[in-house]
Amino acid sequence: MVKTKTIPFFNILIFLALIGVGLIYLYFYSLNNGFRPYYGDEYFYLKNSESLAETGDFRASFSYSGQGSKVGGFDPHGPAYPILYSIPSLFGISETLKIPLTNWILFLFSVLVLIWKSDLRIAKWAQVLLMLGSPFTLFYGMNLMPELLHLAIAIGIYLGIRAFINQDGFRNLIWVLVCIGLGGFFRDTWFFAYLILGLFLFERNPKLSVLLMVLGLVLPYLSQTLFHESVPNVFSDCINHLKAGNWTEALGELAYNAKRNIYFIFTYSEGLYYWVWKIWILITMVLGVIFFKKSEAIQLGFGFLVLQVIFSIVLYKTYQWTEWRMLSPIALLVNLQLMEKSNRSFLPALGLVFSLASFIGILPFQKKLVSLRENQDLQSLSTELISEISRLENALIRIDPMLLEQYDWAALPIRNESGQLIRYLLPYYSQKEAYSTHSLTEANGQLMIRSVKILNQ
Repeated sequence: MVKTKTIPFFNILIFLALIGVGLIYLYFYSLNNGFRPYYGDEYFYLKNSESLAETGDFRASFSYSGQGSKVGGFDPHGPAYPILYSIPSLFGISETLKIPLTNWILFLFSVLVLIWKSDLRIAKWAQVLLMLGSPFTLFYGMNLMPELLHLAIAIGIYLGIRAFINQDGFRNLIWVLVCIGLGGFFRDTWFFAYLILGLFLFERNPKLSVLLMVLGLVLPYLSQTLFHESVPNVFSDCINHLKAGNWTEALGELAYNAKRNIYFIFTYSEGLYYWVWKIWILITMVLGVIFFKKSEAIQLGFGFLVLQVIFSIVLYKTYQWTEWRMLSPIALLVNLQLMEKSNRSFLPALGLVFSLASFIGILPFQKKLVSLRENQDLQSLSTELISEISRLENALIRIDPMLLEQYDWAALPIRNESGQLIRYLLPYYSQKEAYSTHSLTEANGQLMIRSVKILNQ
């Protein structure tokens, strides 16, 4: 009698869940008739990559101050995104499609590499389910934000760490260093991982360890101050206090910010799925402690996560989706590492269960968000206005802040008839602004472009 192999029930559940998650993505994409900007940051990613592709000018077309960063004139998100997202434009891909297409290609490529490189059999499919079945992936897979790129970076770091721990080769260490550096190019906080990696390598290579720790402290500061447009936040305020020698004020502001963020951790939420996500973060940290001594890879990943949590509490914020963006990629990295232990313990599966629970919980909100994006009540820009703006030379146009949420700014021209960059100042923050040459204001219910005349005193 021939014996037949039986497929464990857990394996069947994993593959059924993957099919279900895939169908959910197909459903939401069937509701989406196009990727129109909805969040304010999406206009920056869209228009600044468009301007680079069409003018070759690295300066941001959209900025908050009209000045951009100290080096390069980039917007607050830095140089990486416009460079990456301008590439599809060279191949004729539509402006609103280029960002989600780029994000999904890089993310799915990293998932395929995860499958190819893994020898964990069924555990690797649980890892794939973890990445695709995350509410973070679904949420940002349906808009023009770049967060899927950070999931790809997290997978790259995970694979590099795994190879380095298992084989201890210099080439694998270079892989980790390059992935972290690439991540830092897109978001400064990835550079902090050099600090944790330096601490980890101290006994093996003290000189390299010290170098990495210095880089982990210096690179975020240099990148933020030189290549990102300055916007008011706790970090920039503390730097200004320290430059003025006001140490007491700087420490006081950090203490107040930490106290406020701890309060928001326990009070701020966007819904039940958000609370489940917070529980998932907590479970991830608890599991990191439990398995800390059992895996050097988990030690590194857990260190990255703890440092990011500290940064979010002390220097940044834990509300308005900020901690959602900052913590999710690294928490998923740690869960990828934990899933390697799932064949010996059921505990790592808790992270997957709670992530899927949050994924299911976000579905009604995601459907509502797709509807809001599709049915925005924005006023169109007249062809006369667009033509008038296109004739301006060396223009820096200030948009009336009262109008920021009323018009479809994606239609603004980003180059004039001579092919030169047109820049726009969107005064969202209270900060010093560059002198604008023109202003976009509303008069008698019509949007008008006016010249700004500076009178001699």
